[in-house]
Amino acid sequence: MQSLSANPYLTRHLVFEHFFSAEECEQIAFADLTVYQAEVNYTLPEKASLSQVNLQHRNALNKAVPRLPQYEWIYARLIHKIHELNQTYYHFKLTAMSDPQILEYQNTGFYGTHVDIGTGELSNRKLTLVAFLSPPNDYLGGELLIKPAGIVVPNQQGNLVVFPAFLPHEVRPVTQGIRRSLVSWILGESFK
Repeated sequence: MQSLSANPYLTRHLVFEHFFSAEECEQIAFADLTVYQAEVNYTLPEKASLSQVNLQHRNALNKAVPRLPQYEWIYARLIHKIHELNQTYYHFKLTAMSDPQILEYQNTGFYGTHVDIGTGELSNRKLTLVAFLSPPNDYLGGELLIKPAGIVVPNQQGNLVVFPAFLPHEVRPVTQGIRRSLVSWILGESFK
């Protein structure tokens, strides 16, 4: 029988400080893009997945960042970093990145405990990326909590957080101000 190697990073998150500068965070956060109410993805036995607005589980606004020349630098920087960190830490088979989204959590905005992987197209999510765009003094609350360890991730502007898409996490309610973040998922064939 073949000997298997363990991966101590499989249930850990990584933080890359100052991944985006304050100026870049502002440029991303206030990009002139269409805003819509963020949906919740559900995995149902009879369907691959279902997306719908559910303000009792998620209250945020969403702007998709299309792969256009003016945003290509965002894609390039994220892809380069993910390639580097995956070779060092996670060792997942990765093939693509979903279009990033800018999420805006206004007063009382939140996202209840969830995982970013599921059935159908959600089964291809391997890594979750979150970049904090707002200065931490722009809002209160809105902490990113990664479970099951209950780790509260430092919300420093420009920091990039990466973790496996199967880890439960939540965004606690914003109690004052507006919290903006950039999120995306790194994709690959479903886990086997």
